[in-house]
Amino acid sequence: MRLTNRDIETVKAINDFRVMRQDQAERLLYPSKNTAQRRLWLLWQHHYLKRTFLPVITGLQTSPTLYLLDGRGVELLQSNYDYTVEQLRYSRKKQVSSRFLEHTLGLAEIRLSVELSCQHNQFAISEWQDEKKIKSNYDRVDLRGRRAVAILPDAYFKVQINDQDKSAVYLHFFVEYDRGGEQLSYFRRKIQAYNIYFQSGKCVDRYGTNRIRVLTITEGGVTRKGRGRHKSVQDIAKDSRAKEWFWFTSLEDVIKEDFLTASIWEQTHDDKLRALI
Repeated sequence: MRLTNRDIETVKAINDFRVMRQDQAERLLYPSKNTAQRRLWLLWQHHYLKRTFLPVITGLQTSPTLYLLDGRGVELLQSNYDYTVEQLRYSRKKQVSSRFLEHTLGLAEIRLSVELSCQHNQFAISEWQDEKKIKSNYDRVDLRGRRAVAILPDAYFKVQINDQDKSAVYLHFFVEYDRGGEQLSYFRRKIQAYNIYFQSGKCVDRYGTNRIRVLTITEGGVTRKGRGRHKSVQDIAKDSRAKEWFWFTSLEDVIKEDFLTASIWEQTHDDKLRALI
């Protein structure tokens, strides 16, 4: 196999995203489905990538092929990009839990949407920290009468745009990806923790600002009262002292629309749909 520059970019992207479906890699890097399928198959055959599948109900559906980093991919990233061990998303486990895969695929879809939006609008992602990076070193805040709560968003990213004078402006975001598996009380504690965090000096010390918008992206789910998970989660932030920093949308809208410039985002104090930029 003769590696191309796009092959190397593919291995890098799959490491950085942790796991990707074929169609996600295609949308980010390839001109056609056939090209993506052929090159991904070769990278798997030559042990740059490994494949896995989601468990399915026999006879009702099939799982898309999922790609993760493999051994030769590790060597490639270390030689081409000087990746450290901390930057590599490589696991020796033969089996990966379906819960991890589904959650990580959702986050990959979110990151892909941000990447494509930046490409389209001539913005730049100047920093992206995934769960693994954030969990290696994070802050805690004390809630009243409760033990310390960790500030652990699913992702943190920073987007660079240019103002009218062509000076760089940086916008900061936390991502909270809600698949509906957690109780609403859990999310309420998160909102309270973010409020304290933004008012403390800890956020500025770590991220250089406390003006970080928390983007909550929900996936499906309806409560017993017939309310969408999206609205139930959104209502929790209404009493927040920093409610203008909490933004809400669905994964479906993130996939269909431009992540940064489409009017798909709601805030707790306003029913009008807005764009982030």
